[in-house]
Amino acid sequence: MKFTGHKWIPFILTIAVIVLLNVAVSTVPFRADLTHNRAYSLSQASKNAVSTLEEPFTIKAFLSQSLSPPYNNTEQILRDLLEEYALAGNRYFNYSIVTIPTKEELESGKGADAEDEATKYRIYPIQIQTIEQDEVKLQSVYMGVAFIHGDMIETIPALTNTSNLEYQITGLINEMGKKISVLLSMTEDIQVTLYLSENMNALGASFADLAGELKTAVGELNEQYYGRLDFDSRDPIAAGEADILESEYGISPLTLTRRTATGQENEPGYAALVMTHGDDRYATELMSRGIFGSWQLRDVSSLRQTIEDVTEAIIGTNKEIGFASGYGMPALDGQTDSQFPVTSLTPDLANFDSLMSREYELKEIALATDEIPEGLSCLIVAGPTAEIPEYDLFKIDQFLMKGGSLALFLDSHSVFMPQTTQYGQQQQPAYIPRNTGLEEMLAHYGVDLEKAYVLDEQCFIQRQRAASGSIVETPVYYAPVIKDERISDELAFLENIP
Repeated sequence: MKFTGHKWIPFILTIAVIVLLNVAVSTVPFRADLTHNRAYSLSQASKNAVSTLEEPFTIKAFLSQSLSPPYNNTEQILRDLLEEYALAGNRYFNYSIVTIPTKEELESGKGADAEDEATKYRIYPIQIQTIEQDEVKLQSVYMGVAFIHGDMIETIPALTNTSNLEYQITGLINEMGKKISVLLSMTEDIQVTLYLSENMNALGASFADLAGELKTAVGELNEQYYGRLDFDSRDPIAAGEADILESEYGISPLTLTRRTATGQENEPGYAALVMTHGDDRYATELMSRGIFGSWQLRDVSSLRQTIEDVTEAIIGTNKEIGFASGYGMPALDGQTDSQFPVTSLTPDLANFDSLMSREYELKEIALATDEIPEGLSCLIVAGPTAEIPEYDLFKIDQFLMKGGSLALFLDSHSVFMPQTTQYGQQQQPAYIPRNTGLEEMLAHYGVDLEKAYVLDEQCFIQRQRAASGSIVETPVYYAPVIKDERISDELAFLENIP
């Protein structure tokens, strides 16, 4: 191609414009979300949360190098999302992603600093399943995220699901900000008192060391609670507070036998942890009975977790949600009422309690004895198995009529899984219809609960390793898998479900 005269000028100008545009685009942080529902754009709530920070807020992710499918795109998804936060945030927001080397490199000493930093933020390796050459293996990896706001630290210890990651991050930003505001505005400290009678020291060195270890644990927690925990330890017998422990806190003494010159004498021994703040009171006994009937002292790590949980409840920055108990419903603490039927499929609510407590304050309400507070955001009634008396149904109905929100998780049948017979034969499960009284109440609102159950061949497949080492797949027909094409995106609250 040959240019003559002025004909070469437009060509040179075009090249110059293209070069300048590329330089400009490479230096300007421009991102565009072209998905139909803007799935990769921050919501306005997230933008508001991160743009109004008044103290440094840091997000540190710790991810193992070369994660196997289906986690191999976790880092890219997290990086893209954190970049969106950085663009919307003010000068107080920053983030980093720390890559943890492979197990072989860690054993050789490489990357030890990164692993130590993850441990500092209470992020530890987890086990994930990987498939290599048609063989299922377990792999130890890091997939945790730490959130540091001032002196406060929260974590997502296992980032195995990124579908609601923005919701989790924004929720933690808001929650941590509220906690700091409450802590700084508190007019009195939270009192943590160890009541340990001197005669308990005769049971072992662990009792003598307990006060010092708990004081250290409270000191570490004070780093994130702005020094609002005040620790003290004393002998309740010497201080004349034994009666208070029993009458106000329900702490029962242990009976200790002491040898004397004339024989043996029994005397009370106390070991309890009490936390108080204003009208809030919490007490727990430090001795628990083991599976063989012997008494044992709770370890310091579990007591530290108790102190942290109670402090979070006292701070109370979350909305309060009621959780109904009794009449065969599963309890948050895992305890069951023997007078009501409990099936072999009664759920363990430990994970539910842990996850819900991040966003809400759960208040357990015994329907048979407690009134339902009007200030509740919602009342959860989950899986009753027995008939609820009319007056307690009336209380639920009145709560609903006064504008309260009701979340019902009802089963039309109780499922009883039979034991294997002595000849190794497995009987069929029994399905017994339930009648709790809630069915009639719901019928008045136009909701009918059909006495039926759903079994679906398109269901969750449980995979377990057999004694031979092979993987056994068991379809769980009552846990159907809802596929993407079956989810309607016409409803606003479903449109962003991936």
